[in-house]
Amino acid sequence: MSLVNALDRGELRVPRVPLGVFSKLMACLRPFQDRSPAATGRLTIVSTTIVPLTIGLTTKRYAPGMPTERSVVLTWRSLHLADDAVRRILDERLTAEAGCSLLEHDLLAWLTAQPQRRLQMLKLADMLGVTRGGLTRIVDRLVERGWIDRDRPASNRREVYAVLTPDGQHAIEHARAIYLGALQQTLGTHLNKAELDELARITNKLLGAMAEHDPRCQLHPHR
Repeated sequence: MSLVNALDRGELRVPRVPLGVFSKLMACLRPFQDRSPAATGRLTIVSTTIVPLTIGLTTKRYAPGMPTERSVVLTWRSLHLADDAVRRILDERLTAEAGCSLLEHDLLAWLTAQPQRRLQMLKLADMLGVTRGGLTRIVDRLVERGWIDRDRPASNRREVYAVLTPDGQHAIEHARAIYLGALQQTLGTHLNKAELDELARITNKLLGAMAEHDPRCQLHPHR
């Protein structure tokens, strides 16, 4: 079945070809306007190879059901802005009412989720997405408040662990209530249950697909 016949029968959906691709294609065709044998041969190559290839590539790129670049960028923009807005609210509420930043809350929450309430500092830095130096400053503040301790196992003094203290447990319980209340006032106010369920399904699917490349994307029941 020829390309023309497929188009005539409506069996091939031709996408909107990007202007740049279309312009390059037209530039390729201009030298072939004469009818010499050599030009006819070159035109045959263009019509039988370049044109179908261009249509095939753009059809694959813009086929029905596949996202366009614009939709991908706009979706990421919305996710990024929503995440930033909610994080700002959480940080402000926690700072004002719990005496800790959002990052400090997250550190305490990760420790709470561990069976022994302790984590190696290097692993904790990776979980929080901060540098070693940044984590050291955060831990210094929390140690000063009495919320965590540093521990160096006798078997390996080079390893350093952050350990949640009883005061730290009380602090995270108080901060957690504020954290959940702020989320309820943002996500819970503007989205109904069906919308939240759908959003959770979509984001969990995305996290699952990315977990192979970033272990932090693995779903965690305590987060």
